[in-house]
Amino acid sequence: MDTTRDTPSHVGTLVTDASLVILEASPRFLEEFACTLEAVRGVELTELITTSERRRLNTLDRAFSQTALTHLDIVTKLEVGAARHHVRLVLERNGETWQVFVECIDGPNNAIYELLREQQRWLAVVEGTSDGIAFLDEHRRVAFHNARFFALMEFRSDRGALLGEEDLHGRELAELLVGLPYVDFLASVERAWSEPSPQSAVLLHGRQIEVSLKPISTPTQSLAGYVLALSDVSARHQAEAEAEKLARHREELRHNQTIIASQRAALRALSAPRIPVTKDLMVVPFVGEFSRERMAELRHDLLEGIARAGARTVILDLTGAPNLELGAIEGLLGINRALRLIGVRGVLTGVGPNLARRLALSGLSIADLEVRVNLEDAISSLSGAT
Repeated sequence: MDTTRDTPSHVGTLVTDASLVILEASPRFLEEFACTLEAVRGVELTELITTSERRRLNTLDRAFSQTALTHLDIVTKLEVGAARHHVRLVLERNGETWQVFVECIDGPNNAIYELLREQQRWLAVVEGTSDGIAFLDEHRRVAFHNARFFALMEFRSDRGALLGEEDLHGRELAELLVGLPYVDFLASVERAWSEPSPQSAVLLHGRQIEVSLKPISTPTQSLAGYVLALSDVSARHQAEAEAEKLARHREELRHNQTIIASQRAALRALSAPRIPVTKDLMVVPFVGEFSRERMAELRHDLLEGIARAGARTVILDLTGAPNLELGAIEGLLGINRALRLIGVRGVLTGVGPNLARRLALSGLSIADLEVRVNLEDAISSLSGAT
């Protein structure tokens, strides 16, 4: 096999046609990959690059789209049958063919391989992060990006078609940020070019994105490029918005509860007002519908008000509440008993036929009830007693 330069003994060689289809392979290459010439002849070199090295394959494809290309040097992984090696490929044009030097670098103490492993560890971290990461050179061209950056940005052509990852390499960032969706994003980045600032949040494709741009300097303090980091904080913003909404709702609820409590107090005062007749006599007319619960609420307010007023006798007038249910009747009897316990005489008036029938059939003890026909009769009898 003809060669264009001396080849070290540890380096295998391939000869391909202009389309990188393998024509010849050196014994060293066949030995390294434990294969025969028939196994690789007629196979395109790119088919030997492993699926995990698609980024390298894209680099190779982009390079071969340049007609003036005569030399290419890349590190990738080749697989032939069961053999797989990290290799350094040096491709040199030789007329109508390509001569490919294949150096296996995954042997022990190989400096290139150690550097490659470090690079792969670094790439694994960058690719594994949930943030979008892009490295820009000093001319603000995209030198590297991870898959998350590509997914978040959703770059499109002038015609609106989504760009592929291979379309980003070497392009100026501003050239890619074209169209209405990128207006706020571009403004944020433009501010950061002149004055690097903390993270700023912008809306991009319906997501809240925090943008951070930091310069990279060499040991001599000269600018080497920039790191552009994107964090999708939509979930956090949504949670903060929900928390703020919940806080407003709670405040409104507290406000409404205060209003309701005030209204209930006003309703209780209206439905059972305390009307002083003399220093010792008070009338409490019941108006409206009453449940057991409402009667229990009234009992507390009535007892406190009566005690503060110092009344000795209280007339409970039921003229305005002729249809008390059994629970409300029990509550009324409870109020009467509580009045006796604090030394106040309770007199019931305004008991209509329906209420009288319920009292009689209720089975409740009513022997201690003092009842008068109406309010006038009660006041007259009390005045006569006095």
